[in-house]
Amino acid sequence: MEWNKRKKSAAVIYGIAALVFVILVLVIPFSKPAASWVMFAFSIISFALGLVISLYAFSKSETLVSKFYGYPVFRIGFLYTALQVILSIVIFAIGSFVNVPYWVGIVVSILLLGMAAIGVIAVDNARDYVEEIDVKTVSSIKTVTKFNNDIADIMDLCKSDIVREPLQKLVTKFKYSDPVSSPTTEEKECRIEDELERLRYLVSSNDEQRAIAQIEIVSNLLNSRNRICGSEK
Repeated sequence: MEWNKRKKSAAVIYGIAALVFVILVLVIPFSKPAASWVMFAFSIISFALGLVISLYAFSKSETLVSKFYGYPVFRIGFLYTALQVILSIVIFAIGSFVNVPYWVGIVVSILLLGMAAIGVIAVDNARDYVEEIDVKTVSSIKTVTKFNNDIADIMDLCKSDIVREPLQKLVTKFKYSDPVSSPTTEEKECRIEDELERLRYLVSSNDEQRAIAQIEIVSNLLNSRNRICGSEK
C-alpha cells in the first residue's frame, strides 16, 4: 500500500491521539479497577483498528468517486475509536468511586467492536455495489455521449444556412434522446455511428441536398433507437 500524504497524516494523528491518551491515563492518579484496565487495553486496540479502517477506506482506488464513497467507512473507524475512548473515560470516572467488575469493560468493548466490524462490512459492501452501478451507468451512456459530441462537431462544420436549421433540430433530438444504451440498441447505434460519419463528410463538403437527406436518415434511425429504449422501460 502506497503511503501518500493523506495516509501518513492519518497515521500521525492516530499516533498522537493514542500517545496523549496513554500518558493521561498513566499520569492522572485515580483508582483503576479491573474494568478500567480492560477499557484501557481495548482503547489502545481501537486506535490501531481505527487507523487500519481509515487507511482501508481510501485504499481501493485513487479515483474521486472511490474516495467519496470511502468517507462512510472512514467515519465508522473514527467513531469506533472515539466511542471506545469516551466509554473508557466513563468507566474510569465510575471506577474512581465504585469497583467496576472486569467483565463490564469486556462486554462494553466487545459490543462496540462487533458493531464497528458489522458497520464496516455493511458500508463497504454498499460502497462496492454503488461503485459498480456507477461504472455500469457511465458505460451505458458512453455511446449517446459520443453521439452528442459527434453531432456538435458536425454542427461546427456547417456553413450552409439551408442545412443549419434541420441540423440544429437533429442536435436537439440527440440531446434529449434516452441516454442509456443496451444490447438491443447496439445494432441501431452502430448504424447511427456510420450515418453520422457520412453526414460529417456531406456537411464538410457543403453538399446541401444530400446533407439534408442524410439528416433525415440519421433522424429516423435515432427515432427507431429511442423507440427500442422506450419499449424496455
